[in-house]
Amino acid sequence: MTPTNAKPYAVPAYKERTDVNTRKSNFCQPGVTLTQDGIWTLRIESPLKAAEWRELLDALTKSPDLQISELVVSRQTFDTESSALFARCIGQMPGLQSLHLTLCSMPADKVNWPPLTNLQNLHLDWAVQSYALLMHVLETSALTRLFFRGARADIGIEGHGNIAKTLGRQDKLRDLTLRNLPAGAALAPVLNTYASSFLEHQTTLACLDLSDNPLTQSECTRLWEVLQKKTALTSLSLAGCWMYNRDASDAEALARLVSLENLVSLDLSENDFPESVVPMCSRRWPPILSWNTSTSTVFTWATRSSMH
Repeated sequence: MTPTNAKPYAVPAYKERTDVNTRKSNFCQPGVTLTQDGIWTLRIESPLKAAEWRELLDALTKSPDLQISELVVSRQTFDTESSALFARCIGQMPGLQSLHLTLCSMPADKVNWPPLTNLQNLHLDWAVQSYALLMHVLETSALTRLFFRGARADIGIEGHGNIAKTLGRQDKLRDLTLRNLPAGAALAPVLNTYASSFLEHQTTLACLDLSDNPLTQSECTRLWEVLQKKTALTSLSLAGCWMYNRDASDAEALARLVSLENLVSLDLSENDFPESVVPMCSRRWPPILSWNTSTSTVFTWATRSSMH
């Protein structure tokens, strides 16, 4: 959503059109906007060709006083040329603190990404072949927030192992989302890698989102073993992790996981639970359960603050 008090900034070489209702600047390329609400935000929401990336690079080069703090890019299919230009555009944003890529596809060729030493927030949502960018950011930046949802076929067990080990060096991370991890038999070793290489040694994490990963008893048990020691962790999301009825032992492992003592918020939406899980979980979250016996779906967004 574009801030209503956004101030337009005329990037040289761009023909500006200003919407008087939103005060949003639209430049000559459709879908490219630059707004300010405390920070400069550049949004690229329509596919650009290499020539258009080159024009944007030229405009940024001629605007050294423009300090872009947030870059939001969506629906881009990068080839070798356009990805190189995109990387050079980022190189013209030394103050970049937040980078969002949604529904983007990177080329198989290597991209020379610039240093992103000031980046604090990385959001990769269905960004295909973004492993190299993710690793570059983890190796050069001190993140406080990471959202990663990629294609399951993109990264194998070894790749997730590298991500987990590099995450282990992030000592300021407070908010982590890992969605759509490898399914089936591959999920257990991947989650165990994240648990052993990252979660066991992490002390600052406050919010963990593992939604859309089909958890079994063993994964729930392993997560509980690690997370029960994390006193800083107050928010846990397991939405869409339990899509089919399981036996009682699975339900017990889940109930123990969601009963972590320090949690103040819990998301168990989009799950299909057996009835046996209800009394187990209701002991921990009694005022906020929403049980629908017709669909066997329990829990929406639960906050412990509503208990007071």
